[in-house]
Amino acid sequence: MATILIVEDSKPLNALMTELLKTLGHTLLSAYDGKEGLTKLEEGKDTINLLFSDIQMPELNGLDMIKTILDQQEKYPSIPMIICSTEDQGDLIKSYEFPPQVHWTPKPFKLGKVKILLEELGIT
Repeated sequence: MATILIVEDSKPLNALMTELLKTLGHTLLSAYDGKEGLTKLEEGKDTINLLFSDIQMPELNGLDMIKTILDQQEKYPSIPMIICSTEDQGDLIKSYEFPPQVHWTPKPFKLGKVKILLEELGIT
């Protein structure tokens, strides 16, 4: 099973995402903004298999956090990332033309859809 870092500022949603992904057998770490997400990623860079992040967060938003990670590829070689946001932010996210390791899924999402996405990323 994989270790997944959830970066979501809403504590109830962070807890819900954590519980849902635990049902699939994964180990979960949590951060509540992009700045904390970068710190946790640095601390666990050898064990974290996937980053699952919201977009709108205080301190450092999800898009800027992901850009920072992509700018430091030597530290985080091709870690898969899933961005989740509301459906109306889809065009904004697609406009960034992220590399293939960055995927987007709209909120609210269903566990079945996330499970399929994880399988496509080789996270089982």
